[in-house]
Amino acid sequence: MPSETVRISCHTHRSMAQHQLVNAISAKLLLDHAGLGIDGVYIHNKPLFLPLLNDQQRISDAMFQFMENWESCVPGDRRFQTAAA
Repeated sequence: MPSETVRISCHTHRSMAQHQLVNAISAKLLLDHAGLGIDGVYIHNKPLFLPLLNDQQRISDAMFQFMENWESCVPGDRRFQTAAA
């Protein structure tokens, strides 16, 4: 079950990033995924730090809002919006 918990957490994080219209590349970097020019390890590129920190804060704020009042955050008849790549 621990491996499933991590998988579910990653999917939840990525779904919330998509819901908040976080750029797909930034969302992958926040999950420590590899990307073009990034090898999937800790990011030491200073120009990336603040934008990623801001995106993470948006995701965290949305998760807390969802936990406080999930019925008002995700209407049952509406699908998640997709972020521009």
